[in-house]
Amino acid sequence: MTVSQTRLRWRSSRGGGLAVLAVLLFFNVTSAGAQDLEPRTYSNAPVGLNFLLLGYGYSSGNILFDAALPIEDGRAKLNLLIGRYIRTINLFGRSGRMSLSVPYTWGTFKGTLAGQHESTSRSDFADPRVEISMNLIGGPALDLREFVRYRQKTIVGVSLQVIVPLGEYDATKIVNLGSNRWTFRPQLGVAHAWKKWNLEVYASAWFFTDNPHSVGDARLEQQPIVALQGHVSYTFRPGLWAALNAGLAEGGRTTVDGVLRNDLQKNTRVGVTVSVPLARRHGIKFVFVSGVTTRIGADFDSILVAYQYRWGAGL
Repeated sequence: MTVSQTRLRWRSSRGGGLAVLAVLLFFNVTSAGAQDLEPRTYSNAPVGLNFLLLGYGYSSGNILFDAALPIEDGRAKLNLLIGRYIRTINLFGRSGRMSLSVPYTWGTFKGTLAGQHESTSRSDFADPRVEISMNLIGGPALDLREFVRYRQKTIVGVSLQVIVPLGEYDATKIVNLGSNRWTFRPQLGVAHAWKKWNLEVYASAWFFTDNPHSVGDARLEQQPIVALQGHVSYTFRPGLWAALNAGLAEGGRTTVDGVLRNDLQKNTRVGVTVSVPLARRHGIKFVFVSGVTTRIGADFDSILVAYQYRWGAGL
């Protein structure tokens, strides 16, 4: 790809969205490097409860582009609007959840291209996510009356998240918001409650289908990324809690048109989550996530503020 071709694709912004970055951005913008850092994923709740979350997030940081492209000192400032619906369900007598998340993102991107400072902007829908989880041990399916008497101890749960390639994507652009491929993340989580404390450890892996139309219409393949995260949270009173979060991820080397690239990802992130009840059905959540170490990828600091409304299950 020549410098003039790269400049044209960098500057092209109409109808755009995030190209080589798509794989990295969905890990950083919403929460969420391959870590969402979301505590209390497997905490039990009464069956039939519905949650609607509306959130705003802001991320800023460095972007490490494909080494084959003549772009240096990449930086981005991104805004995110996200809507998420969650419903607790009964799965074979165990507590479970289903959720759907739809993000809309806009932002600016800057970098040095062949010695000249360039910038562009994007705004559009990113890829939506669907997820289903189930508690295998310690999380029975309960109605509201039973749940009031329930005391959580140790829970073991599993989940599967799927990122659906419906976000805006254009293979002629370096920056896209969609990834143009399916992504699957199975996860195993263990949580233990002791008095007002809750300790959690999650292990997961990200698997990617091929993107046959990457930048320059090349075929992009990516190896799995494995991730581990831990959370320590404290409940001050029902609905009011705070958590310290940490996670690490490694893997994800890519192959472009059969050529294996030296782009192994190895990232570490930390974060804080605070949940505050406003009324019986209303609440607000604050999230901050920061990169500690980043070998390859997008190194972002992110904040998220989300309003939550809940109904059903006899509330």
